[in-house]
Amino acid sequence: PTAFITSPPTAELCSGQPLNYTITANNNLATFAWSASVSSGTVTGFTASGTSANLNDVLTNTGNVDGVLKYNILPTIGSCPGTPFVLTVTVHPLPVLTVPPTLDICNNQAANVTLSSTVANTTYTWTSTAGADITGNTNQTTVLTTNSIQDVLNNSGTVAETVTYTITPYNGTCPGTPVTSIVTVQPTPKASIPGPDQEICSTAPYTLQGNDPAPFTGKWTQIDANPAVTFSDNTKFNAVVTGLVSGNIYKFQWTITASASCPASSNVVTITVDTPPVGGIAAANPADICLGSNSQVNLTGQLGSVVQWETSIDNATWSLISNTTATLVTPVLTQTTYYRALI
Repeated sequence: PTAFITSPPTAELCSGQPLNYTITANNNLATFAWSASVSSGTVTGFTASGTSANLNDVLTNTGNVDGVLKYNILPTIGSCPGTPFVLTVTVHPLPVLTVPPTLDICNNQAANVTLSSTVANTTYTWTSTAGADITGNTNQTTVLTTNSIQDVLNNSGTVAETVTYTITPYNGTCPGTPVTSIVTVQPTPKASIPGPDQEICSTAPYTLQGNDPAPFTGKWTQIDANPAVTFSDNTKFNAVVTGLVSGNIYKFQWTITASASCPASSNVVTITVDTPPVGGIAAANPADICLGSNSQVNLTGQLGSVVQWETSIDNATWSLISNTTATLVTPVLTQTTYYRALI
């Protein structure tokens, strides 16, 4: 009888795996002679020729496309050659993945772990482990076609924490070597509270009233157009400001920062330094009146607003008069009476 091969004409495997192919024929008395050669791509590790029915070479594809190896097999019974047979073996390359080894992002930003493979149409799975205060990281257990991991990561803590992604590339069912990318997630800084706006009368040193930035860092900045003041330490929330000038309105910005690469929290406090009031001169017209008459007191030369007028008959005990103008008309007077304005 004529021998012919009955085992499958094709086989495929991942690079680095043994072929594990057994040649079978229609007759158990058949023997085999074969030779192997690369048809396309890059395949190494094969035996060029042999007579064994078991093909167990560990085949390696060092390229980035499928490699094809062909075995030309001739079965023989006794001295009678059988039907020639070609076994076509496809060796899939293993994808080599490149990712950023480390990344640094701000809170609530996408991880943006870019995935670059040496093999077209690579798919991926990944696992992730995260710090105690991190949420938003995912685990991809089924292969996914993508070119990046875009998990939006949230850090609810007060220090930078990390997410470690371990990513495995696949060429079909052939896995490449897993690669790790570590994403550092910066926290959001404490909200800046610079203290209430203030109106002060004195140019004496003034203590700012910002909130404590710890564990983050803070900084005071003068953002008005006035001549520069001096801060005792512009990184302290309760820094003392000197060099204030009467009549100026100052704006101080309190900035709290968690990371130099991420947005800070800033707010502004306004400090108004009033010009010291000048009382001016209060003059009665007329100053001397007859019993039962009245007069008018005019205030001139003052600097500032009239808060109130006061009256006294002994220049010791004073009573309030509700008047905020610079002119006061007295009632009918029966005795010597004193008047003064509070500026």
